[in-house]
Amino acid sequence: MSKIAVVGLGLIGGSLVKLIHKKHPSYEIYACDLNIDAVKEAHKEGLIQNQDISISSLPKECSLVFVSVPIEHTEALVMESLSHFNVESVVVDCASVKKNIVGAMSDPRFVGGHPVAGSEHTGFAHSDADILEGATFVLCPSLTNERAVETASAMLRDISFNLLFLSPESHDEMLAMSSHFPYVMASVVAQLTEDNTPLKSVVGTGFMSTTRVASTSPKWGAEVVLENKAAVKSLINQTKLRLDSLEKALDEDDRDTLFEFFESAKNQRDELID
Repeated sequence: MSKIAVVGLGLIGGSLVKLIHKKHPSYEIYACDLNIDAVKEAHKEGLIQNQDISISSLPKECSLVFVSVPIEHTEALVMESLSHFNVESVVVDCASVKKNIVGAMSDPRFVGGHPVAGSEHTGFAHSDADILEGATFVLCPSLTNERAVETASAMLRDISFNLLFLSPESHDEMLAMSSHFPYVMASVVAQLTEDNTPLKSVVGTGFMSTTRVASTSPKWGAEVVLENKAAVKSLINQTKLRLDSLEKALDEDDRDTLFEFFESAKNQRDELID
């Protein structure tokens, strides 16, 4: 597997190129992005072989192709990749929502995927192999043939990913809880600071940790919650019920209920990240 293509050189695509190059400096990596500056920088750093903005310019014989572009463009560029590359080429996408994208594909060379890692920053300038090294890469094969799954799995394990196989539906439900909804809540807290300039002098690590992901691209935010609407709405409704219970306990000065609420939250978080 000496020739690999990456469509999209943003944070994840750029980090993927850097990780592959770090693990296998001799591999020929080809990439494209509409942002020609990102392409030129990747070429200047010796990471990729070419300087192109379109899939049609990439060598057809690449054995593995990663499509790492914004969610709203993923389906179209996966289909273009399947059309352009050889019949033996395997195409893996990197979008953080899977059900709709996987459901739209019928080509057995396609493997739905998602590297579970990232940053609140965007763009090639912030990409780094360390962002992805040792991370979990979820694969959601649907109509995929066995050879395509084996090809993708072997490469991903080889460059340090831990693989997790999920159905597209399970992936979206789990990622709503672990990523998409926390982004929503961080954004809500950040919005509450509007027109509160004096607050800046008392912002500490608690606020910074709680709202960090609110600095993520709002374009990504809008797309991901719309694509994963049902799961996100379910969590919003569950949160409303918990906030109602919390408000009732406050109104009644119910220390026991408040203690149980915070103790339960602490224990569940501690167990989850242990």
